[in-house]
Amino acid sequence: MSGSLIAGHPAIFDAEGRLAPWTSWNRALDLEMGFYRECPWDRGYPRFAYVTFLDAEWTPSADRTDTIPSTQIGMGIVSYLKYASLRGNSTARRCPSRAAWASTW
Repeated sequence: MSGSLIAGHPAIFDAEGRLAPWTSWNRALDLEMGFYRECPWDRGYPRFAYVTFLDAEWTPSADRTDTIPSTQIGMGIVSYLKYASLRGNSTARRCPSRAAWASTW
């Protein structure tokens, strides 16, 4: 599979032929949280909180109006709190202008 791309990154394999990471775990987490931090807000919440399928420009997918109920928001909140703890922010702050979302950055 030499020359293959996965999500825009060259596929790198170790000596045993297993796919190797393109970056460190911590850098991947920082990139992901930075990505979500850029999400536009609607109705007092980040758009990803109420839309399951978004394109790269944060536009809801017209042909995917279904949702994944009860999993997305809960897992997101747990993820943000764990990330804040990992980065040394032990107290998640509430941001009054952004409804009930915990602001961890």
